[in-house]
Amino acid sequence: MSVQSQRLETTDIYKSAVFLCNGGRLAGVRFKERKRGIVSFLIEGDGILQVDLDYRNGSAQVNALQLRHTLNHLRGKLGTSINL
Repeated sequence: MSVQSQRLETTDIYKSAVFLCNGGRLAGVRFKERKRGIVSFLIEGDGILQVDLDYRNGSAQVNALQLRHTLNHLRGKLGTSINL
């Protein structure tokens, strides 16, 4: 991780997948509210704040197949099957 690396935490699995498809790295997964099943993804990487801005503006782009594989990877990290 370089000095310029940035970190974000989100409970949005789709947003997490977009970050990973755009060069982010999954740095951790944790339960925020275990009783409610709310999970948080910690993503880090250079330029991640720009990807976040692009995502919120609707201009982030990803390869559809890569997004699907990344979503499956994140679901697997949860240890449970989630129907989204």
